[in-house]
Amino acid sequence: MTKRTGIDVSPLMAVPVLLLALACGGTGNPRAYDSTGGSSQPTIRVAGYDTGSTGTVARTWQDGASTTITDGVQRASANAIAVSGATVYLAGSESNGTFDLAKVWKNGKATALTDGTRNAAGNALTLAGTDVLVAGRESNGNRDVAKFWRNATATSLTDGTQNAEAYGIALFQGVVHTVGFETKGTVKVARLWRNTGSTALTDGTREAVAYGIATSTADVYVAGYESNGTAKVAKLWKNGTPITLTDGTHDAVAFAVAVSGGDVYAAGYQSNGSRQVATVWRNGNPTSLTDGTKDAAAFGLTLAAGVPCAVGYEYKGGHTVAKLWTGIIPMELSDGTGDAEALGISAQ
Repeated sequence: MTKRTGIDVSPLMAVPVLLLALACGGTGNPRAYDSTGGSSQPTIRVAGYDTGSTGTVARTWQDGASTTITDGVQRASANAIAVSGATVYLAGSESNGTFDLAKVWKNGKATALTDGTRNAAGNALTLAGTDVLVAGRESNGNRDVAKFWRNATATSLTDGTQNAEAYGIALFQGVVHTVGFETKGTVKVARLWRNTGSTALTDGTREAVAYGIATSTADVYVAGYESNGTAKVAKLWKNGTPITLTDGTHDAVAFAVAVSGGDVYAAGYQSNGSRQVATVWRNGNPTSLTDGTKDAAAFGLTLAAGVPCAVGYEYKGGHTVAKLWTGIIPMELSDGTGDAEALGISAQ
């Protein structure tokens, strides 16, 4: 199971609050604003996991209602979600009692991407026509190998001599772009793979990981972090060129990135020195989603009518509560009786 809590892991207030509430489901009834005066009704779907009386289950949330994807006999997590028409795809993992299998669910029906003899996970998902692309990892018994699967057929991105993992995937100009890390000695190096060709985004002198990827007409954006030696610095890379989001005083990580017109959004967290604060950046400008009194982070990000919708968690009463933020408006997806996190989001 991929549990991201504690992972080595222009301001939004200018947008009217009513628009924020309507665009992404802050009222529990997702709607998208239409400048002509009407409105469309995109469906906001969220993927993650929830730990309750039946165990840790993969779960989705839609319009305030939740659906259990797995039976809870073995731990499971839905780490990513994508939708095509009436078909909902999830990527994640489920244990067989000994090892975690990377899996894809199509309208709730599971397909194992790995054979269950080694630990594996599906971390990210994208659709390209009739193809389903998943990024993740599979152990070779000694090291984790970064991989992507295209319609359940695996492609290794690393040779297995160093630990590596893929966290984000996109198809751009006909080429599969995958992001993650590969260790160099003991240091994680943020990497971008084009098909199987690898590009280091960092020089390997400081730990760095790439988590998310998004593309525009001509550009590729990657989200992640690079350590400055004392703290993690949240970063974007535009076509390989780094853009620093935080000053490096306290830890910060960007887990996801999204692009709309000329605006570039990132989601993650930045520490205030004592707590992690869930944060969305717009063109480098941060907006806090939480008040900083409890740990929180945003892991997934999408845009509806140009408004960012982020998902993640916030601690409450000793448990992580899965959350959806419509702009700056929060919605609790889980009841707080057990740990839960929202990891992926789709707007259709």
